[in-house]
Amino acid sequence: MPLFGSKAPKLSRGQAFSALPVRRPGVSMFPADGGEALLLVVKRPPFRSKWLERLAPVVRERRIELDEIGAQVWQWIDGRRTVRELVRAFSDKFDVNRREAEVAVVEFLKSLMTRGLISMEIPDGSRRDPQRRTGGGQPDAQ
Repeated sequence: MPLFGSKAPKLSRGQAFSALPVRRPGVSMFPADGGEALLLVVKRPPFRSKWLERLAPVVRERRIELDEIGAQVWQWIDGRRTVRELVRAFSDKFDVNRREAEVAVVEFLKSLMTRGLISMEIPDGSRRDPQRRTGGGQPDAQ
């Protein structure tokens, strides 16, 4: 048994591809040249930020650069499209086979979850006990 809470339940492949990626609040996208984009993550100040700011300034935002492909996938993440739909759109837009699209999209989504930029919602119909799975970090962790 884990020390700090329980592990997230294992999902089947079908359940994972039925999940809905959802953007976290406080993350904004700004287009850049050539189809690239910049994600600006506004950090929540720590509990004792006033004390810390007296000693050293606290950085309250983080910038993440996305290439053209990452920017396109980020735009598709709207909380209504499933992972399966993102894979299909990626495959069609970038003219790659389904397996390559699956690998690229799933790895990108994992990266976004690890950075705390998105969470995954499991639809009610795909689990007996619906629950929300979130990324490993908070938006202010790097």
